[in-house]
Order: sequence, then structure tokens, then C-alpha cells
Amino acid sequence: MEKLLDKVLKESNPASDRGQGLSFSCSEVEIEVEAGQKVAGSFKITTDQKYKPEGYVYSTDIRMIVKTAFFKGLEQEVFFSYNSEGLESGETYEGKFAIVSNLGEVLLPYRVHVTSKFPSSSVGVVKNLFHFANLAQSSWEEAKELFYSKQFQNILIGNDREYLSLYRGLSVDSGSDHNMDEFLQKAKKKTRMSFKIDKDKFEISNPSQGKSYSIDVISEGWGINDISVTSVGGFIALSDDFIHFGQETEDIHKLEFELVTSGLHAGSNRGKIILEDSINRYEISVTVICKTNSKTEHSPKLLQRFELMRLYTKYRIGKISKNDWLKACNQLVGISIQKDSNDIESRLYQAQLLYVEKRADDAAKILERVGTMLGQYETTPEMEGYYYYLMSLGCRNSDAYKKYCNKVELLHVQNMDSHILSLLVLKMQDDSEKYDEKVFGQLKDIYYAGGNSPLLFIMTLQIMLRSVNVMSELSDFEIAFLTFSMRQGALTKDIRNRFVFLCSKIVAFSDEIFRLLTYCYDADPKDDTLTAIVTLLMKGNKTDNEYFVWYEKAVFLELRISRLYEYFLMSIDMNYTGELPKLVLMFFAYRSGLSYERNAFLYANVLKHKNAYQEIYTDYYPSIEEFAVEQLSKGRVNENLAYIYETVLGDKLVEAKYASSYANLCFRNRITIHSSKMKKVVVVTQHIDEEVSYDLYGEVLELPLLPMESCILLEDSYGNRYADESMYDKKVIIENPYRLDDVMENASTDIYTAIYRADLCEDGLRFTKRNEHALLWLVSCDQIDEEYRKEVMITLLNNYFEKDEIGRLDEILGQIDPYMLTASDRETCIRILVARGMYDRAFELIKMFGPEQMDDKILVRLCDRLLARTDYEYEFELLKVCEWLFNKSKYDEGILKYMAMYSENVSTELKNIWRSADSFGMDVRRLLENMLIQTLYSGAQIGEEPNIFLTYIQEGANSTLEKKYLEKLCYDYFAEDRPINDGVLDRINYHDQMEEVLSVFCYLSYLKYDAKLFKDKGLDTKERATVERYLKMILGNHIFLPFFTDFAEIYPPLMMYMDKQYIEYKGHEESKVIIHYVIEKNGQATDYMRDEMSHVIGGIFLKAFTLFAGEKVKYYITEEGLRQEKLTKTDSIEYKELSDGVGKRRYDWINTLAKDFIEDKSEFISKLEEYDKKRYMVNNLFEVEITRGASNDQGY
Repeated sequence: MEKLLDKVLKESNPASDRGQGLSFSCSEVEIEVEAGQKVAGSFKITTDQKYKPEGYVYSTDIRMIVKTAFFKGLEQEVFFSYNSEGLESGETYEGKFAIVSNLGEVLLPYRVHVTSKFPSSSVGVVKNLFHFANLAQSSWEEAKELFYSKQFQNILIGNDREYLSLYRGLSVDSGSDHNMDEFLQKAKKKTRMSFKIDKDKFEISNPSQGKSYSIDVISEGWGINDISVTSVGGFIALSDDFIHFGQETEDIHKLEFELVTSGLHAGSNRGKIILEDSINRYEISVTVICKTNSKTEHSPKLLQRFELMRLYTKYRIGKISKNDWLKACNQLVGISIQKDSNDIESRLYQAQLLYVEKRADDAAKILERVGTMLGQYETTPEMEGYYYYLMSLGCRNSDAYKKYCNKVELLHVQNMDSHILSLLVLKMQDDSEKYDEKVFGQLKDIYYAGGNSPLLFIMTLQIMLRSVNVMSELSDFEIAFLTFSMRQGALTKDIRNRFVFLCSKIVAFSDEIFRLLTYCYDADPKDDTLTAIVTLLMKGNKTDNEYFVWYEKAVFLELRISRLYEYFLMSIDMNYTGELPKLVLMFFAYRSGLSYERNAFLYANVLKHKNAYQEIYTDYYPSIEEFAVEQLSKGRVNENLAYIYETVLGDKLVEAKYASSYANLCFRNRITIHSSKMKKVVVVTQHIDEEVSYDLYGEVLELPLLPMESCILLEDSYGNRYADESMYDKKVIIENPYRLDDVMENASTDIYTAIYRADLCEDGLRFTKRNEHALLWLVSCDQIDEEYRKEVMITLLNNYFEKDEIGRLDEILGQIDPYMLTASDRETCIRILVARGMYDRAFELIKMFGPEQMDDKILVRLCDRLLARTDYEYEFELLKVCEWLFNKSKYDEGILKYMAMYSENVSTELKNIWRSADSFGMDVRRLLENMLIQTLYSGAQIGEEPNIFLTYIQEGANSTLEKKYLEKLCYDYFAEDRPINDGVLDRINYHDQMEEVLSVFCYLSYLKYDAKLFKDKGLDTKERATVERYLKMILGNHIFLPFFTDFAEIYPPLMMYMDKQYIEYKGHEESKVIIHYVIEKNGQATDYMRDEMSHVIGGIFLKAFTLFAGEKVKYYITEEGLRQEKLTKTDSIEYKELSDGVGKRRYDWINTLAKDFIEDKSEFISKLEEYDKKRYMVNNLFEVEITRGASNDQGY
């Protein structure tokens, strides 16, 4: 203010006209800023006045920093910055720039729109997931870039906040289309993309190499879908093994395939094409029929051979009679011969059937014909050997028989891989060589050489029916024979018994032997067979539930088999709730080699049925108790163990010795995965910073989960993650933990127990003595996210503050990061800091985040403490907070004192501060002085200036400033007709009496004020003398104003000015004012004339006219200045008589005579005579003496 004071005191005429003031580039500054960010801006101040503009720009807000605090010149750009830290997104905040200049004062409003950190996109601002889904549908790549950016979490607000954990889990693999698509599905912003196909089967006959076939794969929905393509059959070559559908791909993909003819065989080839995504699976059957020749497998001849073999087998095992067999075979053979009488194979069958019917002669005739045909037609070695075998049946001497045997042996030598010839050689052996053991061994050799004809097993069966003891082991041959016999229903009791006996020699489990044994047991349920079954299962360590039935039978029959009871329990259904056999219970009463799961099942069963097991329950209990302690220490749990812990340990679980182990088990969940493609389970838990990943080695996984929100994701081998809950089942293992709250209180603290204990209350965090340790542990835990840590800290702060636990309160305060706090949380911290007397730290938070969200009472208290401590030393931020409180009418004497000392604002705002301070009876001299200086500088009008001025006088005024401001008040009254009062006039008198020089405006104002009093009430002698003295002084300075004539009675020389009519005009001092007028008389007017009006003082211009009765002047005034000319006033004047008589003005008698001449001729003659008398007396009695100041030399 000292600089301004110097300026206004040096100003020769600070009250002079300053033009039209300042112009701004905008009527309101609009600011848009992202929450938590700073923004810079500017506005322009311009003026076209010649008066050199300058001024100051102040901010009314702690957040608004004016960079251009002082401006000067015709155009100036004002720069500023605004800090939105701590403001709420979506809100609008208002403030004002205070511009104080030598051309006036202005409050320029600004409006700040705080935008959220919502990202922008090609479809507009993305404010929520609905907007994001629209973006993804229109521009997938743009949406993907946003999804994997840091900005995405900004849109997860409100109801969308529930998907934060899901987003954290699906956004780890930057750039994954699948994971973004999965997020949109889980957030219910799109449905899962699916597909369909236009064909579900292909039937192709006689394909040609290189021909292509196609399938249309049609996508449904939008988003991303990846489809794997595989084939089964070995003859399908696919064009793609992977199909990708996305926003950038077509909706239809043509999948092509070709047939690999080298992989096809004659007849029907069956294969399929499999298309599969994460949910859907389609199988397209492909059937290819290839041509066959007469020698191929599926010829009618082969079918005939199969049917004859089937009939022969049934006949040999006794399922049909000989006659039935002959009848059926003759019918089949007859049909074949009827079709082709030269069919060698059918003729041979015919011959054999004749031999069986003992029609050797007929058979010989057939064979004779076949012999001729063999020379004519090509045939197989087997058919030729078959012919020799049949020929041998008709031989009547050994030489002929031997001849045919040799022929068959020769064929066999030539075709060693022919198993039919091997059987024929064996069949034609000499009876002396055909003892059973040898033949059995030869049949076995044929089998291992690759023979598997039913004839082989029929011949074996014939031997076994004679002597089962020839089977001395269970090799592959015996197993194959027994399986054949089982299928044919030919396993006799002796064979079954021999088989069961030989099973004791088996050292490894075999599915074939198991099936044979169960068949034998079903045929004849003997203990030996059951023992063999159970023993075999044990050798294979078979403990699946499907085998339990055999162990159960053995236990029920009380068979003595080693480890029977163990396998009984190892295979029993773990959901079984009935009583167990006493033999089993007695066996395990003192020792058990079972797994902990099976032991848990056993012990839980004992505990559940202790009333039924009273005899052995006491023996079991020590083992159960020891087992419970051991398993708890190892961290194991399942449903049975949970029951054992609660039943056996009970209240001990609450003790510190067991509580930690049991507490961790209470969070255990069992996850069962339905898809074999999944390789990992990923858990993202609310409040925990990092995700946890578990590798999958089966379909079941046990893992800890907190009861609050946890997002479970499955991950495949490609890194794709799935949030679909239908892909897995989740089950809490301990559904109702025993005294869980008490257990948690005594358990050692880890991330799971701490969060559980902290969140005991359904409505969020709440401090209790039971969870205090957990809350403190979480504050220092680096595993939780910062938002949750902040929430914990605020909870602790409130509690320690309420309980006045100063040490812990200060410790928590020292750890808080203010940038992580919400507005409400910061208010809590500041409130506590103020209460603790930590004022500097509290005010640092105010400076960082602003006062908007603070409680006013706390702010007032904080400001008072800071002001008292600093002895009211100036600080910008503190002043702005005080002003902010003042504008909310929340202040006290200290705040008012500080503002009175330092506030910089427009004068009207300073006046409000003065009013409030004055109401407190405060010392306001400095504030009043600042107001006077500022209004002198700016020319601002704030109302009540006279009262403010007089109050300042009372407080003790600076004399120089007083006279300068007195001049301003007088000028405002004189030139602008603004209010003034007696007190101001008294100060003029005072300074006049002190013989101090005042501005001419002071005297003019005094006269103007007294002129009104003189008319209304008159003036006393003292006032008359003062008026006369002031008039002499002003007229002596060649200044005349029309209202002076009101004082003609006091100062008669003014009479000389009364014979004119005056036109007065208020304009710019530096302007050229032109009056354009015509004079009218008796309806006649002169031409328009143009004269320049004379400037008197303070922008007042005059033009004088001498008018007589009946004359009238019509005029208009233009003002030339500021590079333009404009019309400012239009009016008229005419001659007027004085109300108080004739003769005071020079031309009064002439005007009176002229009027009477027109209106009353007799009165005219009377007044004319009186006028002649006065003229005579004047001419003879007086001399005219012209004195200085009495003449009108101003040119009016």
C-alpha cells in the first residue's frame, strides 16, 4: 500500500475522468482440470484509453496462484495456475479474480470444472463399464489399449467397483484379447461369444486324391473367441488347427480339409473333426467308403466263413445239436454252391459235412470233382491243405493217409505263417503222438506265432475238458483261451477251479484275470474265488470305490487275507456314514498304516458311533487324540478331520498352542476343476495386493480363501484366464469353525487371520480390543493394498484419538500418506492433528488439499493457533484460508485482525471486512487507510465513502492522505452528484481555518452543498461570510458555474451573470464538445449554428445564451474524443422570468415591456413610463466603474 500511496499523492488530479475502464477477454474464466492435477491458464486485460492502465490481480482462493500479479499497458495477458488436489471429481467450484487498477476495480469470476480421471476415446469419455463395452464393440483394439492402461481403474467406481479384483486378475497379461473378453462377460456387459457349423457329418464314397471339402464355422455374438480344431481317424488333413474370431475378422470362417487316401482302407473308414472352444464342442463325423475287390475282407465268401465258424463253435461247445448244426451249415453251403457250382471252398465244406453225416462215398465224389478243379482254378494254400485233410478222412490204409499228411506238411513248410495249415498238421498227426500235454504245448506255440482262430481255442477246450491239469500257468495264451471260453459260456467248473488255483501264482494285477475271476465268482460264489479276487486287487493296489464291494464281501465272510481290513478302509466311500464291521475296528484299535485321510475317516466314524462302539471306543480315544494333534500340527484338514478337531480337541483349539494351526485351516477351500485344459488356479483377494497362483496337478486343489470377496480364475496353458464359476466347484472344508472368533484372537497373526479379525464387523472396519493387534499388524504389512492400509489407519486414528492414547496416535499419524486419503479421511487426520497441537503439519495438509472438505470450527481453531504463534506474520496460504472462512461467515476476532492487516481485494470486499471488524470494536485504522488509498488509486465507488472517511479521521488520519481523499469526495459530489455530508464540509472548514490549501473541488463542493441549504433554509451570517469568501476566490480563478447565481443576494457581483440562459454539459475533460442549435422566435427559426462549448472545470462545459421573451433555443450536443464523435444530448431552452420579481437582470425590463406589449397595452404604457424615470436617475446619479472579476470574460 505504501507504493500506491506514493502514486496517488503524486497524481496531480487523481479524481479526473479515467474513461470507461478495463475490458476482459471473457466475462467468466472457465477452467477444466482433472481431479488431483494442476492446470495453467490465462486471460487478457485490454483498454483503449489514453490514460496509462496498470493494476494488480489478486486471487480469492488458496488454490489459485496468479503468476502475473502486476500488469501495465494497453493489453496484458494474466497467467495463473490452479491446483485441484483434494477436490471431488464431477464437482464445480467457483471463485473470483480481484483486479485493482487505476481504471477501476473488477471481480472477474472463474468457474472450475473438476473432471474425473476418466479416459477419452473415439466414442467419447469412458465413465463406466457400459461406455467401455460400447467402445469395445466399436473399436476392439482401442478398448484393449485402454483396458491394459493405468487409466482403466478410474472407471471402476460406484457399482462397477465390485469388479476391481476381477480386473486385477485379468489384466496381468497385457495384450490378451481373451482376458479382456472374459472381463466383459463376467461384468455382464456382453454374452460369451459362441459358434455354430453348417454341417455335422460327411459321407464320402470312393474319394479322389486332392479333393477339398469345407465346413462353414459361423461366429455368434461379438468379442473374441478362439477355437481349436483337431481330427480323429488318421486320414483327415485340416487347413487350420486353430480358428480366431475377433472384431476385425469375418463372421464366417471356411474350414477346409482333404482326405489322405494312403490312410484309408477298403470298406468303411470312420473319423471325425472336433471344433472346441472353452465352452462349446462340436464333432463332425466323416465316413469314407472305399471300393473292395472279390478278395477283400468283407466279401460274401468271408461272411459265409464267419457264419460257418460261429456255427461250428456253438456245435463244439455243445450249444447246438449236431443235427441243427448240419442243417444250418448245409443250408449256407447250398446257397453258395447254387450261386457258383465251381466254388472250391463251398464244395470242400460240402464234403466235410457229408463225412460228418457218414456219407463217405458222396463226399469222395465231391472231392474228386474238387481235385479236378484245383488244377483249373487258382486257390489258397489253406484251401489246398483243407482238401488234403478231407481226402485223408477217406483213406483206408495208412500209406494213403500218410501221403496226404506229407502234402499238408509240405504246404506248411512252404507257408510257415499260415496258422490254419499249422492246425491242420496238428490235426493230422498220428494218434500215438497226440497226448494232451504235447498238443496243448503245440497249440500254445501256434498262438504265440500269431494264431488266434476259434479253431485253436476249440481244440484247446477239448483238451481242457479231458484234463484241466495241462494248464499249469496263466500266460497270455491261457488268458486268451479262458476269455474265449468265458464269452462262449464254456468255462466248466473244473476249468474255473483250475483257473482260480493258478491265480495264486499271479504277481501283478491284470484286468483280464480280474474279469475272469469275477465271472467265476458270479457263476459259483466260493470263498476261494473271492480270496483270489481280493488278493489280485491288493496286488494291483486297487483302492477305488468300485472295488470296495469285493473287500466288503471278504470282510463280511471273515476271510483271513493279509491287509484285507486296510484295503477295506482304503476303498470305502469317504461319504459313508454307517457303522463299520467290528473286526475292522478291532484290527485298527492299536495300529494303523492307513493314510491320514483314511485314518480320519475311521476315527470320525468311531466318534460318531461311539455309543455303538462302547466296547472299543475307550481303546481308540488315545490314538484319536494323538492323531488329531499330529494332523493339526501338519496343517491338514478335510471334513472328517474338522469333525475330529472339534470333537476331540474342542476348547483346546482356542489355546495359543493350537489356535494358529486351526485358524489357518478355517480358511481352507476345496476347488474341483471341471476342465482338463486348466493348468493353474489364480486367486485375487480383496485387500491383498498380489495375486496367488497355484499349479494344477489334478482336478482337485485345496487353497486358503478369505470369507470376503475373492476372485477365482482358471488359467490354461496359453495364459488365458477364465472367471466362469460353472467351470469349477468351491466348497469350504470347515463350514462352521469351532469358536472361530476366540480362535482368531489367540492365533498368531498372518495376512489371513489379520484381515479376518479386522473385518469382524459386517459394516466394515471397526476398532475393538480383540482386533487391535490385527489392525496394527496390517498397518506394517506389505502384502495389503494401500487403500485398505489407509482404511485401517483411519480406524486406529479415530480410536486412539477418542481414548487419548497419544503415543500410538502419533505413531499412526507418522505413517499416513496423505495422498492416499479420501477427503473425509483427511478431515479426520487434520482434526486429530489440530487437537494434538500439531498445527504446522495440519496446515501443510490444508495447503496441499485445500479447506473445502474441512469442518469450519476446526479450521477456525487452526487459524487462531497459527496466528497467535506467528504473531500475525504474513503467509499467503493462511490469509486465503482466513478469507475463505470469512466468506462463509465463520470467523473470530483473530481472523478479522489478520485479514484487516493483509487482505488484498477489491474495495467492496475490504469494506465488508471493515464492517465486521468494526462490529468487534477492533482497531481498523490500517484497514481504513488501505481502503482509502486503494479507492483513490482505482477510483472505485464502494458506497458510504463519507462515513468511511470520517471514521478514518476519528481513528487518527494521515493529513496528506486525508486532504487527498477529501478532494476525491468533493469531486465525486461536485462532478458526479455522489452523496456527501456535513462532516465532510466540517473538514473543509477545519483545513480552511488552519489556512491549509485545499483543492478547488473542495470549495466548489462546499458552495454546491450550501446552495441547496440557502434555498431551503437560508444561511447564518458565518456561513454567508464563508460562501462570499469562497465565491471571491473561485471567481478570481475565472471559474463560474450557473449555480453561483443562487448566491447573488450574498455576493451582488453575480447579478451580471443572471441575464443569460446557460446550457451545462458533463463530458470528458479532454474532449471537444460541440453544441448545434437554432433560435426560434414567433415560429421562425434560424439556420443551425455550431459552437464549441467552453470547459470550466472537472469535465463541465458551458454555453451561454441571451434570450428575450418568446425566444427558444433547440440544440443537440456532440462530443469528439477517443478517436470518435458521438451524439450525447438533445434538449431546448427558452426565456424564463424570475419568480421573485423584475429588475435583477440586465434585460428584465425589456423582456417585461415586450411581454406586456403583446398581452396588455395599458400595462405596457405604465411600465414604459417607470422605465424612463429609472434610466434618467441612473444616468445622472452614478458613474460606472469596472472592477476585476466583475466582467464576464470567459466567453460563455
